[in-house]
Amino acid sequence: MNGFDISDATAIRVMDIPDIFEEKADKIFRDWSKIHAPQQANNPDLHEWPWYADKWLLEELGA
Repeated sequence: MNGFDISDATAIRVMDIPDIFEEKADKIFRDWSKIHAPQQANNPDLHEWPWYADKWLLEELGA
């Protein structure tokens, strides 16, 4: 999705992300979409993740 070859990146699971943060991320993404991608903004299956963690999320999780 982001242009990496399969051997370019690795991941380590650190923790589950609480549902409340997923809901917040979806709301932020939906609000962003209303301005920048209105054709997708009303899609009920619209979710922000998987994607890179934003600063607000990392701070909320204690990073």
